[in-house]
Amino acid sequence: MEGNMSNLLTHLIPIGAANLKQFMNAGATAPEWAVGIKIGTFTRAQDGASASVAYTGVGFKPSMVIFLAGVAAVVGGSVGFSNGTNHYLSAEATNGTHRFDTTACILTFDAGTWETNATIASLDSDGFTLAWTKAGSSPSGTITVQYLALR
Repeated sequence: MEGNMSNLLTHLIPIGAANLKQFMNAGATAPEWAVGIKIGTFTRAQDGASASVAYTGVGFKPSMVIFLAGVAAVVGGSVGFSNGTNHYLSAEATNGTHRFDTTACILTFDAGTWETNATIASLDSDGFTLAWTKAGSSPSGTITVQYLALR
């Protein structure tokens, strides 16, 4: 029986390569082996207009994304995460004010004066789309965002 069980498991659960995890494919028809984690970075003009922007090249549809965001040589920034439905962040303003938020996952701001924030609008087959919102007169500068996407 033991030999038959081993043979059965080999056919039911195909062996993947080292350091891969098993997932269901995008069509939900068969298991597949993949890394399931992607780290990356992108930039956004801090004073850019409100807009939805797609970020691709992840290689899979994430189930959650973690973000670190800030502007070089400026105090402040944020750490946030989202599963596309729930958004959370902790941020520090340029004037030292802290804020916890459940409506965005990226934020740069100066308390009461201006802010630039983003929330995940959708989790896509090869990445995610962020809905950026600018309020007030944001200063010029480039927001650098580092992310960890999880399948």
